[in-house]
Amino acid sequence: MKWAFRLIVLLLSVTTAGSRADTLMLCYGYGCKLAMPVSLSQADWAALRALFPATRTAAEERAAVAHAVGLFERIAGQVAPIHRDLAGNPLAVARQPGQLDCIAESLNTAAWLILLDQHGLLRWHRVVERAYRAPWVLDQHWAARIEEVATGQYYVVDSWPQDNGEPALIQTLEDWRAKLTPRQHQAMENSPEL
Repeated sequence: MKWAFRLIVLLLSVTTAGSRADTLMLCYGYGCKLAMPVSLSQADWAALRALFPATRTAAEERAAVAHAVGLFERIAGQVAPIHRDLAGNPLAVARQPGQLDCIAESLNTAAWLILLDQHGLLRWHRVVERAYRAPWVLDQHWAARIEEVATGQYYVVDSWPQDNGEPALIQTLEDWRAKLTPRQHQAMENSPEL
């Protein structure tokens, strides 16, 4: 499984040597049926680096990652129809150009996370294979995943439940698999034990 994940992400990620701009193959359309190159300029990289001003904790880095995914989506949305992408898969727009499913969202996010790591912006986390859940036959879902280096805790980086350009949802793998929202998780932690 790991080799397949790395192969897919390598095919999606192309770094242009010498130009100091990075080009990614952005995947979109249901199941990544379409792809187009998206280049990141020096100004794009300056904006991305500004999100990671010497993060002091893993939690700060996760917050920066969430915002970086949103910024990557806004950059890509300037040249690709993904600027139309709405959270989830609303039936009214499910097959319209630019709407992404969780497969496309997770592959793009994984490629962006690898690029952040290659540029030395991830200190507290490493990128690992994507996460998959299938609690019901018609409720399958994919998301990018990172691992906190110090603790080994897995976190899911999920841009699918957000509109294009919004910060990604980041939560523990356990909460994501249980389909808990961050608010539900907080309520469980704050509830008195019985």
